[in-house]
Amino acid sequence: VPSMFSRLWRIPSAGGNSSVVIDRIAALSMLAQLRSGDPSVLTDRNRALDLLAVKYVIFREPLMLPGAPTLLAGSDRWSLRERVLTSRLTDRSEDDTSAEEAAYVVYENRRALPRAWLAREVIPLTDGGVIDAIFGSRLRDGLVFDPAQTALVEEGELPPLEYPDGQRDVRVESVHDGAIRIRVTSEHGGFLVPSEAHYPGWQARIEDGPVLAVHRADMALQGAHVPAGDHVVVFEFRSTTRRLGAGASLLGVT
Repeated sequence: VPSMFSRLWRIPSAGGNSSVVIDRIAALSMLAQLRSGDPSVLTDRNRALDLLAVKYVIFREPLMLPGAPTLLAGSDRWSLRERVLTSRLTDRSEDDTSAEEAAYVVYENRRALPRAWLAREVIPLTDGGVIDAIFGSRLRDGLVFDPAQTALVEEGELPPLEYPDGQRDVRVESVHDGAIRIRVTSEHGGFLVPSEAHYPGWQARIEDGPVLAVHRADMALQGAHVPAGDHVVVFEFRSTTRRLGAGASLLGVT
């Protein structure tokens, strides 16, 4: 879905056409490889689209990636949801039939993570180790990498952390431009990971409580330690550049 339409229709999208894509997000979603015809992001061992909470992938059927039909049809991870005919000139207000329509297929990713989750373990790794774990589902010691349970951070960013097992509940209350509210309930705390790009300017705090340190997790996402209990965690984008630009604009108006 072109980014201009996904934004207008309020459809969260990890792809689309855009002139600005954060390098790490592009690498995580392997957008460049998809465009060049490499379908490896669709394999069972690759957890990249799961981390980006990508629930559906859409292909124009005649132009499908070589090897993609076999990967999608031969995996428990992917489920064919729908075949549709559409074009840029039809189906704007209702489903019209036209000779210009092309066939598209919609597959569901059954393994997609939610918009935010609470990991019970934090493991520091080199950049290479993080990439190997995400794209190969294996940690350096051979254990399976499950991003719902384990968050990977850069070496030196945090020490290894492990939280006791216990009840955990994470619910995203709202998502707006530059602001995400998440209610977290846990017996022993955990490492909260929203599926949102890590970028300078993002801050986190417990509502009516302390500020939380935001760390880069799982190659390109955000993460923060949340203590035990029932909390509303607010992630906000507060860019110094944006504030300076807004101030300059106001000065220009006056």
